[in-house]
Amino acid sequence: MFVFGDSLSYPGNTNGTRNAGRFFERRASNGYVFTDILASCLDLDPVTFYRPARGGVSSDGANFARGGNDTEEVLEQVDSFLGYLSGADQSANSNALYTLWMGGNDYIMDTVFNGKDAEPDNVVENISSAIKTLHDKGAEDFLIPNIESGYIVYVHYSISPSPHLPISPNNTIKYSTGFDITRYSLLVTPYSLLLSNTITNYPDSI
Repeated sequence: MFVFGDSLSYPGNTNGTRNAGRFFERRASNGYVFTDILASCLDLDPVTFYRPARGGVSSDGANFARGGNDTEEVLEQVDSFLGYLSGADQSANSNALYTLWMGGNDYIMDTVFNGKDAEPDNVVENISSAIKTLHDKGAEDFLIPNIESGYIVYVHYSISPSPHLPISPNNTIKYSTGFDITRYSLLVTPYSLLLSNTITNYPDSI
């Protein structure tokens, strides 16, 4: 399994720099993340993070995801994978599963920090480009999750000024700043629909 995405897929997001009591085994989570659980369900070993200086990746799988990455940065993750393939004179493993879960940070960064609206067409185009690039190199099986509503609670908690607040919608919404839930939801809804339609029709356009 080869993994591309953001903190929802990255098993080491905090790098040991944050309060260990709040983050499980350096993940941006209070437990295992998506790819940990998926690997377990598929009876696969945990997918390790890609570190070129420590031996690179194996042909069986690697995790290129990074916490905080948006869809443009995920394209850079794919480029890193292509660089590995080129150096090893290999094509992508056609028997592997390729997971790409991203998009949330495009809307979080724009809605919370930049004050502008992320364009669904641009975000979906980045994801489509990543899929096509991988497919052209030999990848065949893809898993592309969509954005889910729970992301909102995570955003509130992550920008909360207090490290002692329990994770709950009431507390996170009350103490967070600069985040417009209604605006975020209005932006994410058309994106989710566009991504779903694009992926549904993708086999005909690949």
